[in-house]
Parts: sequence; structure tokens; C-alpha cells
Amino acid sequence: MSRRFVSAFWDMVRSFFRCKGLVVLWLLLLTGVVTCEWMYRHINAREHQQTFFREQLMREVYALDVRTRQVADQLTSSKEEIWRLMLDNGDLPYQFVVYSDTVALAWSAQRVSVEGSDLTDFEVSPVRLANGWYLSSVVRRGNLAIVGLLLLKSEYPYQNPYLVNHFNPVFRLGDGYDISFDRSSGGMEMRSHEGKYLFSLIDRVGHAHISWIARVGAIFLLLWLVVGGVLMVFIIRNSVYRGRWLLVIFGLGFLIYYLFFVSGVYTGLSNVSLFSPVWFAYSAWFASVGSLGIAVMLGVFFVWCSCFFFRWPRSLVRHRIWLRVFAWLLLMGMLWLMNWVMQVLVDHSPDVFMFMHLSDFGAVSVVKMGIVFMLMLGFTLFGYRLMPLLFYRRRLFPFVVSVVASALLYQILQVTAGRFNHWDASLFMVLMIGTIGWMYHRRMVSFTFRHLVWLLLIADIFAVVRIYHFNGVKEQSNRLFLIDMLAGNMTGEQDAVAEMYLSDMEERIATDGNIRGMIAEGDIFDEELKQYLIKNYFYGYLGRYDIQVVPCWPGAELYVDGSDQTVDCYRYFSDMLLQFGDSISGCRHFYLLKKDNGQVNYFGMFDYFKGQPGLELSVYVELTSKPYFEGPGYPELLLSDKDRVRFDLMKGYSYAGYVNGKLVKRSGNYLYDLKLLSDSLVQGDKQWTYTGGYSHLTYAYRQGAAVIISCPQITLSNLLFAFSLFFVVFWILATVLIALNRLMHRSAEPYSIRQRIQISMISFMVILLMVVGVSTVLYTSWQFRRKNSDMLSQRLKSVMLGMEQKVGSESALTDDMAGYLNYLLQNFSNVFYSDINLYGLDGQLLATSRPELYRRGIIGNLMDPNAYESLKYRGVREFVHQESIGGLMFTSAYVPLLNQRNEVLAYLNLPYFVGSNELRDEISSILVAIINAYLVFVLLAIGMALIASRQITRPLSLIRHRLSQTRLGLKNEKIVYAGTDEIGHLVDTYNRMVDELALSAEKLARSERELAWREMAKQVAHEIKNPLTPMQLSVQYLQKAWRDQVPDFDSFIQRVTRTLIEQIQQLSVIANEFSHFAKMPVARREPIALVDKLMNTVSLYQQSSDVTIRVDVKVDAGVKVLMDGEQLLSVFNNLIKNGIQAIPEGRAGVIDITVKREGAQLVMSFRDNGKGIPESLREKMFTPNFTTKTSGMGLGLAIVKNIVESSGGGIHYETEVGSGTVFYVRVPVFDDMS
Repeated sequence: MSRRFVSAFWDMVRSFFRCKGLVVLWLLLLTGVVTCEWMYRHINAREHQQTFFREQLMREVYALDVRTRQVADQLTSSKEEIWRLMLDNGDLPYQFVVYSDTVALAWSAQRVSVEGSDLTDFEVSPVRLANGWYLSSVVRRGNLAIVGLLLLKSEYPYQNPYLVNHFNPVFRLGDGYDISFDRSSGGMEMRSHEGKYLFSLIDRVGHAHISWIARVGAIFLLLWLVVGGVLMVFIIRNSVYRGRWLLVIFGLGFLIYYLFFVSGVYTGLSNVSLFSPVWFAYSAWFASVGSLGIAVMLGVFFVWCSCFFFRWPRSLVRHRIWLRVFAWLLLMGMLWLMNWVMQVLVDHSPDVFMFMHLSDFGAVSVVKMGIVFMLMLGFTLFGYRLMPLLFYRRRLFPFVVSVVASALLYQILQVTAGRFNHWDASLFMVLMIGTIGWMYHRRMVSFTFRHLVWLLLIADIFAVVRIYHFNGVKEQSNRLFLIDMLAGNMTGEQDAVAEMYLSDMEERIATDGNIRGMIAEGDIFDEELKQYLIKNYFYGYLGRYDIQVVPCWPGAELYVDGSDQTVDCYRYFSDMLLQFGDSISGCRHFYLLKKDNGQVNYFGMFDYFKGQPGLELSVYVELTSKPYFEGPGYPELLLSDKDRVRFDLMKGYSYAGYVNGKLVKRSGNYLYDLKLLSDSLVQGDKQWTYTGGYSHLTYAYRQGAAVIISCPQITLSNLLFAFSLFFVVFWILATVLIALNRLMHRSAEPYSIRQRIQISMISFMVILLMVVGVSTVLYTSWQFRRKNSDMLSQRLKSVMLGMEQKVGSESALTDDMAGYLNYLLQNFSNVFYSDINLYGLDGQLLATSRPELYRRGIIGNLMDPNAYESLKYRGVREFVHQESIGGLMFTSAYVPLLNQRNEVLAYLNLPYFVGSNELRDEISSILVAIINAYLVFVLLAIGMALIASRQITRPLSLIRHRLSQTRLGLKNEKIVYAGTDEIGHLVDTYNRMVDELALSAEKLARSERELAWREMAKQVAHEIKNPLTPMQLSVQYLQKAWRDQVPDFDSFIQRVTRTLIEQIQQLSVIANEFSHFAKMPVARREPIALVDKLMNTVSLYQQSSDVTIRVDVKVDAGVKVLMDGEQLLSVFNNLIKNGIQAIPEGRAGVIDITVKREGAQLVMSFRDNGKGIPESLREKMFTPNFTTKTSGMGLGLAIVKNIVESSGGGIHYETEVGSGTVFYVRVPVFDDMS
């Protein structure tokens, strides 16, 4: 046992070092992995960032000063020239603002929010503006001053995907830094190029890793795994102990996975998004989608190695029925594992894994689809590997029965476990194993194009159906959670956007002079006050609320609806506030009312002339949300990350709330009924219904109150799109694997004509799909943008006409009219579903329907300089272009607003914030339609390619088949083909050649027979003549001795007769050898243990000769060949004997015999250190009756060649004169599977 272990160990070592190039590459990649990990742990990115930031800051401060002076030197007194100067500098990273005294005269960009900032504020650099920190430089030229600004760090009041707080990319500074002017804060002091202190940089993180090192290390790690896998394949191929290597692969794979992906030894992967738990996390063993993919890849690699390098013991295959039962159980276990992995991918991923829309598709999605593909590949390989057990003796009926029975058993087990929706898995098992079994039954050793398509279709359908089921279960569970959340919010839901507006306006309402004037004059009325508040405060976004205004004064009585009583006004509202009120952060006058009516309620209380008799008055304002609101919507730009979390939870859903059967709240695309028939609802019930293409979940969370959450049902188009994506990804991955396999096996057969036709047609369709898809997307984008521009133009003209009707009589628009203008713009915004801005003649904001953008400092109140210069100085009537706020790109249109005297009053602007989202959705829908349509076309093309290629190449296949069966001297059949095309001409040529071949064969046979008889007669005569000559001499000498009566005649006659007997025996030998060559005995082929036969033969020669014979066996000792045992022994005897006889006298003879396996053949080499074969004799070595020895008939090698070739093998030799000869014998291995 110890000797076998040592032998196996050294075999592994030798196999490892045979692949020197791969070993070196593998070690280099491992060195790269270790180096990256060390650098990732020990190099602090913050130190490098801070050093670069300090140096770059000095350079940028100097460059800003220089550029500001250069621009200042070009200033003139002409406003038009100043504006053109600003536009010329608009593409620079700097922003410039020209001031005339203290008023902004011109600017190069509108991103800077300079309102509220005095010119002196910019003389201290850096300066804090509303949307960030800026380096500043001020240069004065007379009454003009120019301010140069360079963004140092963006700082918004909130963050979202478009608004991100970060330093200017030119500084290459990461997150976690703050700017401070406190020199005692301990931060790194930053100075200008002149040595002036600017600010201190506070590092809130302290240590940070370099992300690119982690990504490079991850690439090295993946390449190291791939090269290691290739290295293992080459090692196993050249090893005798393949079964042990499979155990080594399993152990190494488990160890590598644990060390790098579980234990946390390699920390760099945590900084790579693919290995981040953000996209997927299940457990410590599968903490990311990347680690799960690696685990599946290692498992599939082990299965692949088992398929190609493991052989079932023949005894187990033939005699163990329970082993076949175990194989079916293994297959069902593999099917369960596939289901489990897909379910885990769906349940533990935050994103959607169904890909109903193009927006759901991304890089992580491709990785997840790759994992599913590898699972399908592993199942296919696993099934093919088990086929010798499952399809014993290739009997079809028992195999079909076994497949169906196993699928039924799997379904029964799933039902027993409480899983009733696994019928598709059972059907998949029947189809997939049935297809693989049919291929095995037809003795197909590789997948053809047709089979690949079938297998991919089956795998694709199964994956889509399974993931659709798991997504449905996950979505229902998610909706049950959301409806509980909605039911809880119905009693006190808040509106963050409305609260922002309320906190911003409450002080203005409390100090409003007009309201105080109406109170002082004593002519205040409820409706008049309500209209005033709506016109000046509660418009725009707050238009989605019903407003009720009640003024109260000391001693006033209030009539309560639904009763005949009156109550003290102050007491009534105080009690209501105590019972339902809740404070709002940042508000002193407004409160949240938790009335449990399913609506959002706010209550405001404002006191005027407190403590002044005759004037004291309190105004109570109650806001109640409307069930639904039709308006321009709320752009994503104004949603903070906190708000986005809440919005993302409800993304794709519609919901409604009902109280006492009345609709009180609605959101989303679904149009709910105004009344809910709740007769069938019981408190606490949750019911599922399906109407209008939506699935609805209704929850009666208390008596008389219910909430409904709805989601669009998955349509056939959605499933077809998912199927298309999966099929495309599966097809690409399968193509890559096939290409890699052909690259590794360079001896693989070239593609046939049929395959080339199929590949050409499919490639043409795919290329056409890509060209049409890209062209359609580009055309759609262009058409959409043009449509947006036209739509904006129409809306802008409509708004302009409406505004001209309202303010066309004015000679100028002043700041005093801001409230009225805001009211007008809000009303037009609700009508035209668009945001509207109004800029004054100086290019500064007058009014807007979206004031929060400017009040929060997200964007400056300056008009876009390109638009202003075009409308103001070039007289353009309409200006449309692309603008940006943070990372949001949008289309913006400008027109001048004229009065009745055709004078420009202001500049009207419509920014289309939602255009980019609509473009993305429209392109997504078009791509879905294209992919769905082209999937059908591709499938049709595949079918047409299969049929057309088969029809085109069928005559060629028939010709190839007939040519392969063409034999000289036998009757060869002609081909019947009625066509007159090129193939018809080829068939005619073949038929003519068959006729000519028959005539030639007859002539050749007759000539060869005559020649053979002449050669045989000559050889026989020559061979017989050699012993006849000494026999004749002996008889003549005997006659002479008789006549001469020589003495001792008896001994003389004995000597003569002995000579005659020896020559007669030689004649007998000659006759026997010619007889054996003329007709070889019928071979009795059976499985023979080749190594045992060889070792027995070698032991005989080792005992009877002085030659050293060494044997190196590199295959399993039990390997067998299908041959006649006696003939195999004759092969060994002839080759060993020839080797011994080839060794010259005086040389220590050595014969090396090696046995190894190459694919499906055994290769034996017989190497001697003899004289070698001269060049002139090499062509005759296998010719009958040729010999280089003084004895023998020269038939040994001819007989050996005959035996080997009749057994399906071959023989050749290599020789070097003076050094020796090597004979190589190849014979097929007898495989238990066959």
C-alpha cells in the first residue's frame, strides 16, 4: 500500500512539472495575487490623495488667478462684448461672473448659485455658496469686477443619484473629507502658491484602501483560477492515477474557495462590486454573487473533469443494479440543487431577476445568468457522465421508463415537502435527460449544432419558468409586507415635500402685511382669505391638498358640521390639536393631524395682533390631501436618498386607500373606482383579485377601512423578453465554451459544410439584429429628442400666449409682482404638466413653478448664458438646448415674453426634467419589441438553417458515405440524383469513376495475381534452392564414398543423413512460414489485459538473454484491449526478438518498453540501442520476405503489421543509424462503456 502511495505521489509530481510553462504562469499569477493583497492592506490611499490634493490645489489656485486676470484684461464697456467674452470662456472648468458695482452683469455658467452673496464674499477663498465650496479670485477693472470660480467641493442640502457631494474630480480626492477654517482642528493645512493659508482638510476616515489594486487583484485571482484549471487538465491527461487527481481537484477547490471567499484571508475582494454583498448575500459561504459564481464554476469544473477522466469500473456497471438506482437519485439531487441555487439568487437579491424590462438588465444580471448557465451545463455533463449507468446496454424502453419514473418520484417528493409548483422541473428532467439519452443511444460522441439548439432551448425555458415562479413568490411576500406598511401609514402618513413647503412659508404667512391689513380694516372674510392664501402660498405642489381656512377671534362661536351645537372656536381647535396633533420638525405653526381617515392632514395656526383688543385674530388652516392629483409630478432631482428609499419600495406599484367605501387616496398608474364594494371584506382579511391586467391585494385593516396595492401582471411579452435575454446570453456563453474547447484541442475536426452553412446563416441574422437594433435605437433617440423639442415648443408657445393674456398689458415686470407671477406659473404648470421659469431682462430669476430648486440652492437663479445671449443680443425667437443640474441632463427651451406693445417683458423657460427617463423607457420598450421579434426570426433562421443545410449537403453526405465505402475489387454502388446542378455533375463524375474503378480493379487484380504468383514462385524457388544445394552435394558425396568403400562408412552415413535431415527441416520451416503469411488464422478477439501479457513475455526474455529490458507502464494495470491473445503475444515476441537481434556484439543491450494512453488508444514503444536501420532499407521494413538477417524469412514485421492493423491500430518506427530504433504500436483501448 505504501509503495502505491509513493508511486502515485511521484506520478503527480512528474505530471506537475511536465507543464513547465503553465506552472510558471500559474506561479506568476499567484505572486500577483499575493502582491496586490499586500499592497491593498498596507498602502493608505488617503496619504497619496492628500499629497496630490495639496500640490494640485496650489496649481489650480495659481491657474485660476492667471485666467481671471486674462479675462479681466479683455473686459470692455459694451455689454454685448462682455457676454460674448463670457460665452468664449464657457467651456473652461472655471465659471466667471462680471459685476457692475454690486450687480451681476454677465456670467459664463448658470450652475453657480451667487444670489445672496456680496462681491466682498468672493475676496476670501474658498467661498461657501449654496451648492458647494468654490475657489475664488476677484479682479477689478474700474467700475467692473470679475469673479473667477472653480468648484472645490459640491455640497447639496441632500443627495441622490444626480446630486452627489464630492470634490472636483481634478483633485482626485475621495469621500470622507471636510473643509474647516479652524487651524486648531488638527487637519492638514492647505495653502496657495503664495503660501497663504486657505483652509484645513479634515480626514474623517483616516485609512482607505486603493480600489484599483483590489480590482487588479481580483483579475489576477480569476486568471489564477482559470490557469490552475487548465494546468490540472494537462496534468490529469499525462497521469496514470487519474482517480486520485480528481480527489486532489476536489480538495484543492474546496481549500481555495474557503481561503479566498469565506475565511476573509483575501480582503481585497470586498472592494470589488461583484464580490460585494450589496447585490447578493446568503451566508458566510455565499456572501456575494461573485463567490456564488466561483463556487458553481468550481463544481462544474469538477463535474467536467469527472466526465472526461473518470471511468466506471466494469463490474459496477454490469452487475450492480442498486448503483443505477443511486445514479438516478444523484440526478434528482442535482436537479434539486439547481432549483435551490436559482431560488437563493432570487430571494436574496435586492434587484429583480426576471428582466421584464431593459432597465432591469445590467452587468450583475449577466453574472447571475452565467451562474444559471453553469448550473445547466453541470446538469448536462452530470447526466451524460451517468448515462452508462442510466442507459445500460443501450436498451431504450427501460431507459424511458426510468426517466418517467424518476420525474414522477421527484414530483412526489416535492409535493410531500409542500412544494406543489415543481412540475416544470420534472418536465425539464424528462426533456433534458431524454435528449442526452437519445444522443447516447445514437452513439454520438459530441454535440451537433441541432442538439446544442435543443439543449439551450430546454435550459432556457426551464430557467425562465423557474425564476418566474420564484419571483412571483418573492413579489407576493414583498407585497404582503408593503400592504401592512401602507395600512400603518394610513393613520398618520406624512408628506416630506409638503412639509418642506410649509416650513418655508409659515413665517411669511405669520408676518404677511396684506393679511394684517385686512384684519386691521375689519373686512376679512373666510372665502376671501382662503383665495388669498391659495393664490400666494398654497399653489403648485400644495395644490394636491384641499384647504379650509377659519378665522377666530376671542369669544367667537364655531358651528360644528353634523351637529346643532356651537362651540368656542379657540377651545375647539385646541382640543383637536391635543387629540390629533403631532409636531413637525422645523415648523412652529404647522402640525400633522393623525385623524385616521386615510388622508394626509396638516393643521396651521397663526395669531395676529396678539393681546390687542379689537384686533386680535387667529387664522386656522387645515390641509387635507386629495384622493388623486393631476399635475406635472415631482422630479427625481428633488428626492433625497431617504425619500428615494420610500419611493423605490413602491416602484412599479399602484395603491389606494378607502374609508367607509370612499376613495381617499390614490397613487400610481391604475385608475381605482371612487367607491369600494366592501360587502365581502372582513376585518383582517387579505384578498387577491385580478382585473384590468393587474393583480390586486386588498386588506381590510380595520372596520370600514381598506387599502389596495396593485401590480401589473406579467404578460406573454414580458416572458418572451426574459426568454430572449436568457437565450442570447446562454448562446454566447455556449459559443465561447465551444471556441475554447476547439482551441485547446487543435486536432479537432474542421467544421463541415453543413456546419459552416448553419453558422453563416445564424451569424448573418445576429449581425442583422445588431445593425437594425442599433439603428432603431439611434433613430428613436433622434426622433424622441425632436419630438420633445417640438412638444416643448408647442407648450412654450401656449404658456407664452397665456402669460401674454395675463401680463401683456404691463410695461415691465418687477420683483413686487413675484407672488402673482409664481401663482400664474403654478397654474400653467398644472395645465401643461411642465415646470416653468420666468427670467427678467437682466437674466435673473423672477418667478418659477418649482421654487424649491432655487431656494435649496441646487441651481443658481441666473439664466443660461447661451440662451440669454441668443435671445438678448442675437434676436433669436426660440432657443432649445441641453442643460444639466448635477448629473441630470435635460432639454430646456427659452422664448421672449412680449407685451402688447411688442416689447420684451421677460424670458420664458420650460425645463423638461423627465425627458431622459421617458427616453430611456421608450428605448427600452422598442428594444424589447425588437428582441422579441428577432428571437422569433432567429429561431426560424435556425430551423431554416438546419433544414436548408441538410437539404443542400445531403447529396454531399451521400457521396462522402459512398466514397468511404468504396473498395478496390468490390462492387461499389452508384448514386441516384436527378438534379442537373453542380452537385449533379459531381454525382455523374462519381458514377463514371465507379465504372472506371471497376474496370481498373479487374485489370489490376489480374495483373497483381500474375505478379504475385511470379514473385512468389521466384521467392519459393530461391528459398528452396538454398537447402537443395547442400542436400545434392551430400548425396553425391555419399555415392562417391560408397564407390570408394571408405572406412568407417557407418559414421559417414550418419553425418550425411544428419545434414539431409537439417535441410529437410529447413524446407518444412519455409513451407510453414509461407503458409502462415498467405492465410492468417481467424482472430479470436476478446478483452485482454495488455500489461499482464506484456510483463509475462518480458520475464521470459529477461531470463533467457543477456539484454536488459526495462518496462515503464503509465496506465492502469487493468487496462484492456480487444485482440487475439496469441496474436498479441506474437507481436511482443517479434518486436522484442528483433530488438535483441539488432544489438551488435560488444554492446550492452538495453530495450526500453513504454506503455501510455493517448485519448482512446494505448501507445507502446519498443526502443533498442542497436545499429539502427540504414536509409536504403527503411521503405522495405514491413515488406513480406524482406530481412536484414542471415536467417529467417523476413515475415515477422509484416505479420505484426497485419495483426495490429486488423485490430484497428497502427505501427510505425523511428530510427537513427548507430543509436537504435523505436517501434510505436497503437491499439484501441477496450472501454467498459462500449
